[in-house]
Amino acid sequence: MTARKPTPSAPCPRCLALAKELRIRTETVQPIPEGAGPRGLDGQRCCFDCQAADNLVKLGMVPDFEMARIAVGNDRQEQYRLPGVPLGLVQRNLMRPSKDGDLDRQHAWLDAWDWFGIEEGL
Repeated sequence: MTARKPTPSAPCPRCLALAKELRIRTETVQPIPEGAGPRGLDGQRCCFDCQAADNLVKLGMVPDFEMARIAVGNDRQEQYRLPGVPLGLVQRNLMRPSKDGDLDRQHAWLDAWDWFGIEEGL
């Protein structure tokens, strides 16, 4: 009997919808965290980056969620390539920094979902 490959964590429905509408880059779509995880302002379970975008809106720093999610996504891509460097929203403690290896883990997760060409497990 062969071991079954675990199903990767599901993509966040909020940022996945934006990516499918070509509003954010696919690389910035995040998985739903294991366990309780955050809930967005709309009450839907979401990723930590969507939660950070909601916080930007609540703080009045950005007028709407889509603009905030683009800003968070841009900083996430920077963090993937410069993990832990205190730039932008990370420097202001408005989003979580990335760690060494997060870019490789993100690409492996995206590969498992065929970069959303197929919706395995949804």
